[in-house]
Amino acid sequence: SLSNAGGSRIAGRLIFHPAGQVGSSTDPALLYNLDPFETIAYSDVLQSALASNIASVDVVTTSGPSAALRVEMTSNGGCGGAASFLIPVLQTSTALGAGDTGILFTPADTTTSRMNIGIRTFDTPTHIIVRTRGADGTQIRGISINYPAGWFSQQAASDVVSGDIPDGGSIRFDVIAGSAIIYGAT
Repeated sequence: SLSNAGGSRIAGRLIFHPAGQVGSSTDPALLYNLDPFETIAYSDVLQSALASNIASVDVVTTSGPSAALRVEMTSNGGCGGAASFLIPVLQTSTALGAGDTGILFTPADTTTSRMNIGIRTFDTPTHIIVRTRGADGTQIRGISINYPAGWFSQQAASDVVSGDIPDGGSIRFDVIAGSAIIYGAT
């Protein structure tokens, strides 16, 4: 949902960067124009934009202040019912930059819980050192990964770290150059 909380018209674009590729000027986009205090809701914004099932969304304001934004993911489980959750809206200013460290915790039992890791870079190529540690703090592996500018991916954690993830452990991301938002989804 997008909402205009102000007294003048606002406009912008929702730009969808499909997972597994560098963002480009040809990425799918939806235009929005909202009158004062108007709200628009999409039942399936990815389908509306003809984007893939997994995408990063940039909200670009072209006129007036930014729209208020609410993002909810719903999965229809058929006879098991539907499950939904709110997705946090992040500003590029919250990205990890050169010299910053982020840590994701692995599930307590990786045989019953899966873990995906999402990485979104911005205007410059990004170099990250990734260290996987067991619950006792012992480093299991360390790898260096380079991502191009404008990259978005969401993959199984084992693919990102190049091996199995430990029960109850952690994955440390040291950003050497560039910037990225890094998240875990279980």
